[in-house]
Amino acid sequence: KGGKGGKGGKDAKGGKGGKKGKDAASKPGRGGDFREARLHPDKGLQPPDIGAAKGDGKKGGKPGRGKGVGAPVAPTAEKPKPVAAPVDNDADVDDDGAESSKVTRALVDALRAFSSPQWWLIGKEDSQPPVTRKRLMPEEFQRRCAERHAQMTKVYESTMKQDSEQRWLRKVSSEGTSSDKVASMTMLIQICPVFATPYIKSLLGMASKTARSDSMMALDALKELFIGTLLPDRKLKTFAQMDPVSPKGLSKVQWTQLSVVAYFEDFLKTAFAGFVHILSEAGHSTVTYFKTNAMRAA
Repeated sequence: KGGKGGKGGKDAKGGKGGKKGKDAASKPGRGGDFREARLHPDKGLQPPDIGAAKGDGKKGGKPGRGKGVGAPVAPTAEKPKPVAAPVDNDADVDDDGAESSKVTRALVDALRAFSSPQWWLIGKEDSQPPVTRKRLMPEEFQRRCAERHAQMTKVYESTMKQDSEQRWLRKVSSEGTSSDKVASMTMLIQICPVFATPYIKSLLGMASKTARSDSMMALDALKELFIGTLLPDRKLKTFAQMDPVSPKGLSKVQWTQLSVVAYFEDFLKTAFAGFVHILSEAGHSTVTYFKTNAMRAA
């Protein structure tokens, strides 16, 4: 049966030995005598020599061809590639097409002039003697004023959100109870009227719902705001009644102040007309409570 011993050589799987990091070698054949085990005087019974399958067959076990694999080598970390700085595609650009880093800084500096609640005095202290200036078409003047007001409102809101108290007021104005909303929006309007157009619209919307109790709170708040903060000591003007001044010949700060104040004045006149209309509608209400309060507010 030495031939079967030869088949034992096929049992050698050197490849698996290589995966385990050991010397790959064929296992001894199982045919013939297994008397290759040696008795060591110190270590005791030792296994037979690897690959020494003994039999009378013509072919014995062959050593495996797998190679032992040592400890895995940790991959070396690649050096990070330099990443290009992101480009802000929403950057503001002035009329000459320059980048807005300087423009934005100038706009933030211009916010200081709008901190006064007496918005009708903004830009008047630095007024020069009247000179002949170029004029725009009324539609173009209105469009430019609206764009500059929207731009400055965005800058103002992003600046105010850096303050915790301002963030809290804005959160209450949208998520609080009716009385909290009215109180927070009133404070936000008093802080800076020219950029508080969204809150004035919200109060007008609350006041127009005369079938609800919070309508009277909004009407009272608007009355106090118009009398104490918003209305100047002169008649309000619309865009059609203003001089459509061209920005040419004016500095960036002067044009910003002029356009923002012009847009707010036109808005405020429309808002006050809406307030008077709401009072008129509430004065004709069939509910005595609303009718009495509306007449008192008027």
